[in-house]
Amino acid sequence: MNQPQEETAYRRVNLLGSLMISGWVIFLLTLAIAFIVLHGRLRQQQRQMAQLNQELKDINDKLGVLARTSGGPAPATRPSALPPGAQSVAGPAATTTPQTQPDANAGGPNGKGSGGGYDVSPVAGLLKPDPDRPAGLAGAFYDLSKSSEPDTKNVFMPTITGPITVDDALAEIRKVEPGAAAKAGIPFDRRLLAAQLFLQTGDIENAHKWARAATDEQANNGTAWLTAGVASHVLKQWQQSIDELTRATALLPDRPEPFKGLAEACVGAARPKQAIEAYRTATKLNPHDLEIASRLADLLIRDGKLDEATKILQSNLAEDGTRAGDRAQLAELFRQSGKPAEALAVLNARPQTADARPDVRLLLAEGRARLDSDELAGAENALEQAVNLSPISTDGWHYLGISRLKQRKNAGAIQALEMAIATDSERAESWQYLGIALANQGEIGKAIERLEEAARLDAKSAQTRYVLTMLYLKESRGDKSLAALRQAVALDATCLDKARKDVFFKQFPEDNPVRKFIEQGPGPNPTTQP
Repeated sequence: MNQPQEETAYRRVNLLGSLMISGWVIFLLTLAIAFIVLHGRLRQQQRQMAQLNQELKDINDKLGVLARTSGGPAPATRPSALPPGAQSVAGPAATTTPQTQPDANAGGPNGKGSGGGYDVSPVAGLLKPDPDRPAGLAGAFYDLSKSSEPDTKNVFMPTITGPITVDDALAEIRKVEPGAAAKAGIPFDRRLLAAQLFLQTGDIENAHKWARAATDEQANNGTAWLTAGVASHVLKQWQQSIDELTRATALLPDRPEPFKGLAEACVGAARPKQAIEAYRTATKLNPHDLEIASRLADLLIRDGKLDEATKILQSNLAEDGTRAGDRAQLAELFRQSGKPAEALAVLNARPQTADARPDVRLLLAEGRARLDSDELAGAENALEQAVNLSPISTDGWHYLGISRLKQRKNAGAIQALEMAIATDSERAESWQYLGIALANQGEIGKAIERLEEAARLDAKSAQTRYVLTMLYLKESRGDKSLAALRQAVALDATCLDKARKDVFFKQFPEDNPVRKFIEQGPGPNPTTQP
């Protein structure tokens, strides 16, 4: 009688133990899931912060915001570096603020200052460990609101109890006209900060208005001229931008940003030589800004100063070997100088990492260099990768067509060259090679049409007219053939020697007008018009 009771009790104990174990398992699983979820949210927040910082950087780069980006303490802790007794360029209202750290803006030749009270960087203080602090210039207003100094309270912003958005800041700023801001008791550095905020958020006209109001009040303020010049640049008012940034360079001779801005304005105004000089100064002031150096190299190449450009690009790559654009540019310089082996050496020296993605610029440079070295299969492979990555690459399709044409892959060449023309119908050379590929396929009529289009687009191409000479003659169009040959010889006298050696023409009778022209020469008055 006791055995069933014992079995029942045993079962109950086992059941209780199983329940306890299951409970612990569920508890541990819950903890694990919670940890994973929290960890995921933390990672997501970190990614969002990283993305936010990158977006801010991108905005600043696109708008060309050239103010300092080093960040720093709130304005209440910034000092004036002006000589004793000199007035801060922030104006009398800002001189009551206690200051403890030098301001890199202030001071300069002949006592010229540039911005005494506050760092007007678009990301000033961004790294401050304050979870409520918003990003960008709104954060700068947030810093002002937290200052213990009475003159920084209620400036543009009402008493703040929470985070400030950019829209909040803009709404408050728009309540005041720039000309009335000084009379309203708003400190100068705050008004300059308003101009920077408008600049960052894309309200360029207001940015320029506020910046010029600042220059009207304090004509020796370099930061105000810099901000105004950047705004004019974004508005594509080139001469005004050049004038304003020239003033900024005079007031801020030791900072690269005004010279960089001046260079970009000169590029917009099609003044490359002035742009080169400004970029040179900017690179001397900040030799580690490789982007400035890269833009200088590009202008030097266009100006024919290839040796100086080569040295700059080599220096850039020595400092940062991952710069694909500079590497492709350097390789192209070597290739155009008739040194395809050196071009390939530059390309082969690029860093190889497991996660490295193919770069269209490098593939194009490799394809062209291999094409010049007659490594046709390697050229075709690199160029095929390039057009797969960028189907709208005119250069990729064009050089791919040439690489296939040289390998007598006429059908593939036609397909590639037609794609090149589809992306750029004004490229005469693509029409010319397409005509040659079609002629190789025996489609003479189509070939002539393509070559005539090439001749129309490039009136100085002797090669196009030389090929047309042969095709017209093959089609028994003697008058057109002779006219095309006369044009070719007028453009390039060596075409006559080439024709005399070309066995194609020897198949025609000696009294053929084209052959007679080849044997006797053009005479004193050859036809020169296409």
